Amino acid sequence: MSEFFNQLLEKVNLEEGVEGIRQILLQIYRNGSISVKKLSRLTLIPVPLVSKIVNVLSEQKLLSRSKNGIQYWEHGMKFVEKEFGFFGYGTQKCPTCKSRPVYVSPMFDEMFEILNSIFAKRPSVDTTLDQSKNTVETAIQRACYLYEKGALEGKRVLFIGDDDFTSVCVGMMSKIFFPNDPFILIPKSITVIDIDARIVESIQTIFRNNKLTIQCIQYDLREPIPSELLHSFDTIITDPPYSPDGLGLFLSRALSCMDSGVNKDIFLSFAHRSPDQTMKIQSIMTQMGLSIVEIIPRFNKYEGSETLGNETQMFHLKTTSFSQELVLASAKADLKIYTGETHPYIRQFQCMSCNAIIEVGPDKEYQTIEELKGATCPNCSSKKFKLIGRNLILH
Repeated sequence: MSEFFNQLLEKVNLEEGVEGIRQILLQIYRNGSISVKKLSRLTLIPVPLVSKIVNVLSEQKLLSRSKNGIQYWEHGMKFVEKEFGFFGYGTQKCPTCKSRPVYVSPMFDEMFEILNSIFAKRPSVDTTLDQSKNTVETAIQRACYLYEKGALEGKRVLFIGDDDFTSVCVGMMSKIFFPNDPFILIPKSITVIDIDARIVESIQTIFRNNKLTIQCIQYDLREPIPSELLHSFDTIITDPPYSPDGLGLFLSRALSCMDSGVNKDIFLSFAHRSPDQTMKIQSIMTQMGLSIVEIIPRFNKYEGSETLGNETQMFHLKTTSFSQELVLASAKADLKIYTGETHPYIRQFQCMSCNAIIEVGPDKEYQTIEELKGATCPNCSSKKFKLIGRNLILH
């Protein structure tokens, strides 16, 4: 391999190694012109790292950046063709299903109409809880995927955290399948637990207004599990914080809430990670005696989460005779599971009118970017700011 790419790897500290750089260059080659965000989605490498690599390669005159996207200079294209043996321009994906495992047919157009207005009124994201809003399409895709896997009909279904409102979509599937009797549930029961009281109240209100039954409980998973939740469910859906401790805690609570027996379904949404980090994620699942039945890259799409390229993967897990919790149901978990706890940053924003600097982070006047977005500059009352830097808080 050329020394050029080894030197580049030293600059960007990419866990995926030279192969990660190759994948970025390959996708640019096949697409002709492409955005950083799309590059991130195709390579499963976070946006900041993709952007950094593209910047370095642009400085080296291998790539060029314009309003149309990232492109090769002619000599850059010849260089990667020689270096990596690139050839051709890829294959076409199905324009109907877009290579996704479940095709959302026109029969769900009514569901889109119903959910569009509901999702538009979801509570604002709380970044201290690593919340982000998934798209209506993703909620419908999830509901259809659960139905296809036989995980809904006659099942007691538990959502562990549901700022995505997937429970709402599952609850309203009866409107599509049984339009003459829309006030029934396909599952035997639906329960939602969430730390955020706004989420719990919103979902409860939506179900009540649509004459559907649901149980909603405000609950912090770091606390011992309430007795009424123990061993009471057949299917569990969760989208935990994207940290190892967050994953271990949420899956532990899922197993404690799951009814006894093997071959029970857990559907887990989780961020794409490097191969080394993915191995750690999968080792947690293996340690807990969970069988990985299916992994679907880029299954979930989000309105935010720019760092993750707006997409995460779906794991379909099954319980086995070896399944066991890492955190016992009766135990209180003193864990740091959210990004703001595991990687606390102080971000510096500059007012675009008077250049005043405002810091955002723990123990500051504005602890989250969302709080700053609703504020004005203390000097000139402007509402426009730009990020100029961030520093990790070292303990």
